Amino acid sequence: MLDKERVVASDAIARAAGVCTGMRRGGVLTLAPATVMHERDGAAEVNAVREVATGLLNLSPQVVIAEESTVLVDVSASLRLFGGIRSLRRTARRVADAIGVTATISVAPTGQAACLLARYNGGTALSHNSLSRTLADRHRMRDGRTTDAPATRGPEETVRNGIARPARPRQWRCSRSV
Repeated sequence: MLDKERVVASDAIARAAGVCTGMRRGGVLTLAPATVMHERDGAAEVNAVREVATGLLNLSPQVVIAEESTVLVDVSASLRLFGGIRSLRRTARRVADAIGVTATISVAPTGQAACLLARYNGGTALSHNSLSRTLADRHRMRDGRTTDAPATRGPEETVRNGIARPARPRQWRCSRSV
């Protein structure tokens, strides 16, 4: 997938041939001449996000389309009805699969926290304390640190901009991978 003549997404076969995110069209054709390239279609992406949001209305009437192809769903009132958080995650995954998009699904006490977890490939943090631990672990893994030393920052600094506010209902994030 190309955006402004640069690779923004590729499949496993292209990556095995050496295609990397950020490469130009000419570099891709040099490495893998038979590669089929498609330009990014912003309108199709917006429509896919709307379809996901519409599909997630089955879980809760409180669905919001946020920035960066993000759909937030307040599922706090639906937990018991759908049989718990795992069941809700499975249902959300089925909605995304039925529409044909790749979704990163995260659960967190706030919508912003769910978005942040989704950027780090998803996850679940049901309290502010577990969110702080999860983000600290992911930060250490990203930086290549393997120590189990506690994070030196508090939860407000770890998640930036004071996400650790009074608890709001759990949120979901579904994003389309292009």
